[in-house]
Amino acid sequence: MRAIRRSWEWHFEQTISKPKALESGILPNHVLHHIPPEDLAPFLRKLRLAARRRLLVNDLERSAVSYGLYTLLAGVAFHKSFVFADGRLSIRKGFRAPELEATCVQAGFPPGFRVERMAPWRVVITAVGG
Repeated sequence: MRAIRRSWEWHFEQTISKPKALESGILPNHVLHHIPPEDLAPFLRKLRLAARRRLLVNDLERSAVSYGLYTLLAGVAFHKSFVFADGRLSIRKGFRAPELEATCVQAGFPPGFRVERMAPWRVVITAVGG
């Protein structure tokens, strides 16, 4: 677990936190499910503060239905592939909208942030930047 924590912190320091990386908005896509749950609030706080104007985060939503459908459909096409196992793991590690709402509050997001469920099985966080 320590290596994962160091990995995301190192990546953050090398990319997002450097002045040249700061932009009007930050749009991480399919990243949150790679962050350990205990590190999610600090990670989201850093993302929001690094964004000058807007933060838009898109990720997988954990769902028994999406897991089952993915298992069925990807199992046919990718059964002996890394894609099959990794996709299932990613869905299991995803977050649900209420979990992300609570985490955004814990991370100190100002009023007005939104966590929305979107099809197919996605969650999107929008917030003003820091």
